[in-house]
Amino acid sequence: MHSDGGNVVASNIEEHVAGVRLCLDNHLRMPALVLIYCGIDVLAGLCRPESQPEVSSSDFIDWAERYMECQKCLGVSGIDLYAARCGVLHAYTMDSRLSAKGRARRIIYAWGNRKPDDATKVLQALGLREAVISIEGLFAAYLRGIASFGRALDDDSELASLAARRGRKQFKDQANFPGVSEAK
Repeated sequence: MHSDGGNVVASNIEEHVAGVRLCLDNHLRMPALVLIYCGIDVLAGLCRPESQPEVSSSDFIDWAERYMECQKCLGVSGIDLYAARCGVLHAYTMDSRLSAKGRARRIIYAWGNRKPDDATKVLQALGLREAVISIEGLFAAYLRGIASFGRALDDDSELASLAARRGRKQFKDQANFPGVSEAK
């Protein structure tokens, strides 16, 4: 993406990733989760079909499965991540409408040196459906997703053009308003 829209998107992604890192470095786990899930929403919105005016749950799910490879990397499906996103963004909980209806597993988060595998095995032995993932693992999968999405943009000029057009509408961090010099 070499157009101005592509530059805006690239700059916003860099700042967004820096924000997640800042949160994780300062043990601000819930804000880190909010930023990761919001970032997936934004990136999914860039590649939604041309005729679709707004990002949908299926766009989020598709992006997480295609670019993050969430099942392979985290052991959860795209719908599990979408349900977790809903719980975190709307209520700071692991509960969502999708998990309440049994359509998605609830996600419990581990962090630091805590490994999710042992906790997941205990939950499964108890007959519970919840999944445990590491926040750092989710962030790593998100970063892999960004890199994979970038490669897809490099390989697919139509997708890159669509994302750049949408990127032109994103907020841009700019020191001065265009055409207006600084007030003295």
